[in-house]
Amino acid sequence: MMGLPLLARRKARERMRARAPGGLTALVLLVAGLAVPAAQAPPFESAIGPAAIAEAVRLGLSRDAWALDRFHAPYRHLLGGPFLQSLELISEFRRVVLSAERATRAGETMDARSAERVLDPFRGLVTVVVGVRFNPQNTYRSMPRLEAVIYSPAGGTVTPVGQRARPSYLSGPAPPGTPILEGTLEADFQGSALDPPGQLLVGIFLEGKEIERIPVDLAGLR
Repeated sequence: MMGLPLLARRKARERMRARAPGGLTALVLLVAGLAVPAAQAPPFESAIGPAAIAEAVRLGLSRDAWALDRFHAPYRHLLGGPFLQSLELISEFRRVVLSAERATRAGETMDARSAERVLDPFRGLVTVVVGVRFNPQNTYRSMPRLEAVIYSPAGGTVTPVGQRARPSYLSGPAPPGTPILEGTLEADFQGSALDPPGQLLVGIFLEGKEIERIPVDLAGLR
């Protein structure tokens, strides 16, 4: 290429690079990818400190819908069964994120101090929220007894420290005696009693009878 003009030599070199599959840059990236281990998910924290609280507040106030949806997705499980409709987990970190989101929607501000006040009643707790739909043939006039337990991989059973079940109606508030078609169960568990690396089983009971066991994995959650 010594006899070619400068512009022609430059174009010839560009064509040679184009024919090479990826060239030197691709090789460097491949070697770098092999040398750097994949990032591991942070361990589950049943109790968070000031730095994590501040991070959760920033995320909840961010107004970044894509980032928030991506964060919440692993905590939510759509079941779509005839009885069990959904299950989600609320950790300390996620509780702060949800509270900051509500503050944003209400046009209010939130800081680490107010987040700590939100956390106070739920310190060390992981809340399991289960959405259910009742068979219309049952025509419950009052909320039936809903309960949850967690089965650990070792075979033990973790019972909640508190549970709350409330009815919901398809058309909004209804007078007493209206048949209950849907409901929500919130069960609080001590996070330290759970096994974060393993997959847990959440058992859901209706009037003392176990309806189903749902697998839940805490790995990668905060």
